[in-house]
Amino acid sequence: MTQQTNFTAMVSEGDRHTFQKQAMHKYVWICVSVWLLCVATFPLAYLRVSESEKYNGGPFKSLRWDESQKPN
Repeated sequence: MTQQTNFTAMVSEGDRHTFQKQAMHKYVWICVSVWLLCVATFPLAYLRVSESEKYNGGPFKSLRWDESQKPN
């Protein structure tokens, strides 16, 4: 009788491990997908900003060494 209960305990432990593994894969895929979306959209944003007249054809407005980002 104890062998059968140990077997059912092992089966349920294996099922629980499989479920946890599947849940972890879901979260990993979500994180990877969000990261890939950021990587894929960055070149588009870079091109749009670099072509904007507001930034004079540059990808961003750069500061000189003697300028500060903080308002005085």
